Amino acid sequence: MLTDEEADKKAKERILDSVWAFNASFIACEIGKPELEEMIQGYQEAKCEGANDAILRLIDDTDEFCDSAISANGRGHFLSGYDGNEGWYIYQD
Repeated sequence: MLTDEEADKKAKERILDSVWAFNASFIACEIGKPELEEMIQGYQEAKCEGANDAILRLIDDTDEFCDSAISANGRGHFLSGYDGNEGWYIYQD
């Protein structure tokens, strides 16, 4: 079980480890350079996982990028590859 903060940290780690697999359009828009979409997509297709470090270098603010990815897909998408759901919610008063 993870706290909310731990879940955020884990989701961000997984996002940054898999940025190579993101939609090229999303990446290009998030970095403010939509004209690079085709170049990013071509590099992703050619290098697959090997494109991760180069794509990360295009991203100025990785925290903002991660927040946008979580906002677009939900945190569960990155934490639960099986079904994209986060699972349990536990609250204490």
